[in-house]
Amino acid sequence: KKNSSQNLLLNKIDTKYMQTFINELSNIYSENQVKRQLGHMKEAIKYAVKFYNYPNEHILNSVTLPKKSKTIEDIEKEEAKMYN
Repeated sequence: KKNSSQNLLLNKIDTKYMQTFINELSNIYSENQVKRQLGHMKEAIKYAVKFYNYPNEHILNSVTLPKKSKTIEDIEKEEAKMYN
């Protein structure tokens, strides 16, 4: 809720806005959490299309999850998992 306006109307949302929103979430939360949030948003859009005739059902198809750079610690953890 901190990252989004509660008064934002669905018909005002576009792909650029959603990409910016996902990018902001990825700075705060883990990749899995952001994937779950994106999935919930896609389900909400499907619901709006089905029950409210929302015209832009493909709004989230172009939204991508940003890749996070791996730190040395991340690489060391992965190597430890492989060799143990």
